[in-house]
Amino acid sequence: MYFTEYLPRLNTISVVTDVSEDFKLEEIASVSLITPQELSIQAKDAPPIKIKLPVSITEIKISGVRLSNNTLSFSIKLSGTSQDTVPFTDQTIEQWSCKDLTKTPKLGSHHSFKFVCRNCQQQLIDSSRFNFKDMPSELWYEMMDFWHCHKPENHEEHKKDYKGVLKPDGGTIIIGGYYLLERENPGIVLEDVTLVCKKCRWSLGEMYQDVMRIFKWNILLEYEENGLVVRENYNPGLFVYNLIVDKVNSTASRKFKVVVDRKEEYLWVMNLGVNVCVGGVVHDNALKVLLADKVEKEDDYELLDIPYGQISKDFIQDLSATNKLLPKSIQSLSMGSNKFIVSYLSYK
Repeated sequence: MYFTEYLPRLNTISVVTDVSEDFKLEEIASVSLITPQELSIQAKDAPPIKIKLPVSITEIKISGVRLSNNTLSFSIKLSGTSQDTVPFTDQTIEQWSCKDLTKTPKLGSHHSFKFVCRNCQQQLIDSSRFNFKDMPSELWYEMMDFWHCHKPENHEEHKKDYKGVLKPDGGTIIIGGYYLLERENPGIVLEDVTLVCKKCRWSLGEMYQDVMRIFKWNILLEYEENGLVVRENYNPGLFVYNLIVDKVNSTASRKFKVVVDRKEEYLWVMNLGVNVCVGGVVHDNALKVLLADKVEKEDDYELLDIPYGQISKDFIQDLSATNKLLPKSIQSLSMGSNKFIVSYLSYK
């Protein structure tokens, strides 16, 4: 296992990799670039260790080489000024937002794409028949005290379960963080309290305040690119990612708790917008997160209001899976009596 991280303030790349028990520093013959984003560590009488970097470089200047507990670590000093980076708040991932959908091909004045059933690929929404609008934010209803003189009339008790739904007309689709709102759809039927695909009965969502709420993780975005059909899916953990970014940007909160199967998991966001490579996969704009199932001061952690348990579960599973891909020496850390696992997460 290996891990690399670009540190823009220091203008360096940090490299950590597991090595064999008989690995010795004095037997390193060379460290060289294979490509601008991949290097090779060649030791005597051993196959090369290939490591992918989070950003491209043109030359290698190594410093701080250490070998401890079968872990090799060093830094690569980048020449010149630090690489250009876009402010993290300008990079927030909003998959299938109106801006994101502009990547699809344009026919006339409209972009051409479809939303289809994830199970049978039956067409559900054709972009040529609708206007698309974004919800202001998943936090819009909670923030109305600050910017709205008169809240929309809603006599239901508000328990932070997103009762303040903006309702689309018949020719409009409203896009939320994890759902699409639609007035009616001939390809979708209601069975008990669940919206299902008319063709295959795949679960798609639910009725909410007389509006169809279709969950993004139950559908696919379909469009053509270079003559080929592209189908994108939506990872439900992305909703939690965006919710955390919203919270950090609006309230500067960094500590959160998430309920998974009636059990609380504690998250401490240590850094945002980092470029790392974990398990051979480059994560741009990632969160560095500490995760624990028990902490000393639980009241320091703000409860994330996540409407569906499966979203929380998938998010925590993604964090745990990434943690297992890190070198063992950096998989965990302790702060006082609190013991955390370390993870990095991005859905780009």
